[in-house]
Amino acid sequence: MTIIATLFAVGGFAQSIYLKDFIWFSRSGSIVVGLGIVLLARTSIVKEDLLLNIKSSETPFNLNSPQYFEALGEPVPDYVKNDLASRSAVGVVGPIISFIGTIIWGYGDLLNHLITKYNCISN
Repeated sequence: MTIIATLFAVGGFAQSIYLKDFIWFSRSGSIVVGLGIVLLARTSIVKEDLLLNIKSSETPFNLNSPQYFEALGEPVPDYVKNDLASRSAVGVVGPIISFIGTIIWGYGDLLNHLITKYNCISN
């Protein structure tokens, strides 16, 4: 999703330079925000809630953490890997992509004023 969001932003920027109108860059921001929202909804999409933080009595680690399984010398289960991916999507990547998309969507077309004022892109 991060790659797709980046491709939309870069594609919108490239199209804006080609057309000399940054409204296209601004519009690509709306798609980036949508992708950020999809990341924020990852737990609903995969239909798995985040795992609880349960302290182990055998180790100093959470029972649902990779460190717990590594300390026991066992492979990390897929459900733990999926939980880490969900936590990353919901807690870090989703908000960042949504924020960047909002900035692009809200202010991307203002680059038209820079072009007009400073004639940055040659005709």
